[in-house]
Amino acid sequence: MAHILLVHASRDIRNHWAGIAESEGHLVRECADIEEARQTLTKHTTARPCPVMIAGSREIAQPQGDTAAGIIELKKAAPGLSMILVASNPTVDEIAACIRAGAVDYLADSADANELRRSLNAAVNRAATEELNRTLEGEHRLYQEHLESLIERQTADLRAILTRLIRIRDSSREALSAELHDHIGQDLLALKLQLQSLADSRGEAPAFADCTARIDQLARAVRTISHRLSPLLVQSAGILTALQLLCDKCVSEAGIRLRLDIEALGTLAAGNEVQAAIHRFIEEALSNLRRHSGASEGVLTARILPPEVEITISDNGKGFDPTQCEEGLGLLLLREYASRLDGTHTIESAPGRGTLVTLHIPRKIFT
Repeated sequence: MAHILLVHASRDIRNHWAGIAESEGHLVRECADIEEARQTLTKHTTARPCPVMIAGSREIAQPQGDTAAGIIELKKAAPGLSMILVASNPTVDEIAACIRAGAVDYLADSADANELRRSLNAAVNRAATEELNRTLEGEHRLYQEHLESLIERQTADLRAILTRLIRIRDSSREALSAELHDHIGQDLLALKLQLQSLADSRGEAPAFADCTARIDQLARAVRTISHRLSPLLVQSAGILTALQLLCDKCVSEAGIRLRLDIEALGTLAAGNEVQAAIHRFIEEALSNLRRHSGASEGVLTARILPPEVEITISDNGKGFDPTQCEEGLGLLLLREYASRLDGTHTIESAPGRGTLVTLHIPRKIFT
């Protein structure tokens, strides 16, 4: 069963159409002119729409005077409307124009009841299909919106968990660094002093020289590991020295030559936490450069601008498409360390064109 809207100035013709439509089990509304039809469509679009219209071409042409233009206007009021037109002697050009405008069929007045019934059933089936498609599209949009919302919540939860793990990791690294520095390092120093004392008491200092030299090597290795695990090096040696050591690591481990232009950082008054976060960010960016870029050269720069401090790490590597790259742990680490500075970061890259990572730190954090 469908809702049929009949539009014609002649009551007899409307009655003829109504008899055919009702014999097919459809509900019928009648209108004498196009204005009444438009009001009926507007009224019923928000409730139960009239999906099928049978109308005279002259009625549809008013007030525009063009039947095709009238069809377009009506379909704006009721997008799912399936329309059958009837006229005394429609021309081929008129029929073609109206079909292009969105009419389902165009019949002559002389068409018999069976032909009108066939056309009516085709229009009803088309209207039912379009209504089903609109319903499915609406349900699909709702499902898509729900799925996107669910993914956003899960992504936010995952980022929160990973952020927590990053902070736990950093705390563990700092605790281990302190343990290495304060205990193992001190124990090695004490062992060295004991050996030297024993050697002096026996007059055998040369015999213990290899042992003390080995202890010195172990002590240096412990200090290096301790500094890598913790921002202690930043605090003791300064941010410029710490960053120089990171760049030296790129050369020794990956053969990547890095040019530094970071003297501006040495002029900023920054607390230990700020310097540590800058160091961590650059450390992670250089780690990604070593492992993934395939670069031979890179540049690390720092600039002091009126609103911010800008730190960039660029390379001549293979690059990648950031829009197609999943946010892994390395990118999450960059986000976390930038947030500790109340800042943001950007990544610009393209296949074959290298990568540029930029850290933006507001100047206020240095006061």
